[in-house]
Amino acid sequence: MKDKIFQLLKQEYKSLGLGDEVLQAHAEMLDKMGLVTDDNIETVVASQKSFLESLQKDNDRRVTDAKKKFEEAQKAKEDAERKAAEEEAKKKADEEAKKAAEEAEKKRLEELAKKNEMPDYLKKYFEEQAAEKKASDEARTKEREEFKKLVETLTQKNTDQAKTYNEQMEAQSKTIKELQETIQKQAEEAKAKEEAAAKAKAKADHDAKILSKAKELGIPESRINEGFTLSDDATDEAIETYLSKVANNYKALQQPQFGGSYRASEGEPTKEDVDNVAASLVQSL
Repeated sequence: MKDKIFQLLKQEYKSLGLGDEVLQAHAEMLDKMGLVTDDNIETVVASQKSFLESLQKDNDRRVTDAKKKFEEAQKAKEDAERKAAEEEAKKKADEEAKKAAEEAEKKRLEELAKKNEMPDYLKKYFEEQAAEKKASDEARTKEREEFKKLVETLTQKNTDQAKTYNEQMEAQSKTIKELQETIQKQAEEAKAKEEAAAKAKAKADHDAKILSKAKELGIPESRINEGFTLSDDATDEAIETYLSKVANNYKALQQPQFGGSYRASEGEPTKEDVDNVAASLVQSL
């Protein structure tokens, strides 16, 4: 159906000069509406006249506007090129005229110089030019000297500041290092004191534990004062086992049948008495 619509549109409106792409797009739009049939296709195509004519007018207007803008742009370009050419020609003519005038003046001055008849105004001009050049040279020389002096001053100042900064940083680093060493030394001393105190406390607790256990087991003061052969790292079980043996030995000494020459009336047994009894007990086993 789209092709039929397109062919009828092309045949009916060929005088409008619309391109095939436009007519095909319009035919596709009509076909998608779903209202065109074989019975009404001619009527539908005929009804598109006003729309297609207005479309053609819009196209013509756009073409005319585009052509006008192109012509205006082309004219502006040509005017700019012509103006640039005129300015270039004028500039060239001015340069040539200036050059010709300079050449003529140069030639005239050369002729005057040959005759040693330089006019006063020219002498004055040259003298003024020489004086201005001398003043300019002196000013530039003075400016360079002042700039050089300023650079030297700033360089020396920067050098002094850098030296002072480095000295300050070295002193600060030295102070920080000494402070760190002092803190470390104090920390080590504190740690040593703490470890010594902990060790002393552990020893005291250990001795107190032995003393308490000895008293608990009934070992007499005189035997306790003689000391016990227990290491500082002896466990509670080892302490109790050892002191229990000492207590048992002491109790055995209180019996008449042990110890030979020792009797209860003779006072508390000595360490030697206890060792003798312990040896006797071992032999009797």
